Amino acid sequence: MNIQQKAKLASYINFHSSAVSSNINTIQAIVSREDVKKELSEAFDLIRKDWVTVKYSKNTEAGKFIESLLWPLYQGKTILIETNTLDFDPIVYDQLIQFRDNNKFTLSFAQGVPVSPRASIFLSYQGKDDENKIWEIADSVIRVDETN
Repeated sequence: MNIQQKAKLASYINFHSSAVSSNINTIQAIVSREDVKKELSEAFDLIRKDWVTVKYSKNTEAGKFIESLLWPLYQGKTILIETNTLDFDPIVYDQLIQFRDNNKFTLSFAQGVPVSPRASIFLSYQGKDDENKIWEIADSVIRVDETN
């Protein structure tokens, strides 16, 4: 990734991790065919975001995954969900849509946890298949491979 691509990525993250309002949070997506973990880490650090990484795979247990999002969202952190699949467990898919549309989760253990207006979620998908499926979850998408 060249310096211009890194600058565009940092700009995208900075813009989309700013609070839209006190009751709206969004899910942004970063799509790449290559591993861009290092570049994402550099971009988050460059713009001084308080961020955490949460991994998701087909074998991830849905409840534990949602639980891993709660505390960082309460604290107002930026969460980077790293995944190599867009075939989400139906519970995870539903809860991500609930977060995007209603700024909350609806599972019983998560209902009482408030989401900070400073919180944001970025979904980093590294894969080659079905990239357009990410639009079902994300409000906006940047394809890192195309940021020339």
